[in-house]
Amino acid sequence: MTGYKVATQALRDMATKLTDAGAQWKAADTAINSGPAALGEHDLGLLGEWAGFVGVYNTARGQASTVLRQGEQALTMAGTTLGAVATNYEHKDATYYRMFGYMAAGR
Repeated sequence: MTGYKVATQALRDMATKLTDAGAQWKAADTAINSGPAALGEHDLGLLGEWAGFVGVYNTARGQASTVLRQGEQALTMAGTTLGAVATNYEHKDATYYRMFGYMAAGR
């Protein structure tokens, strides 16, 4: 006996939350990229051009999209990995229960 118990359902719940968060980040990236790819040089008028807003906007939009894609990948991977950890613990528990007769004894 190791003195601790792994709460596999809690791991699965967290895995689902992480995967769901990844999907939300992906949706945000899709929303950012669903419009025109970028502003053109004259899209914000002469004042926008003089102030450099088009370049700032296009740079920020690209950076936001990159960060959202990276975040989505990280969250999805974390959720998938945590789900695999829960499965691994469940398989180990089942193996140990069979080895030591806990399942047969109804414990």
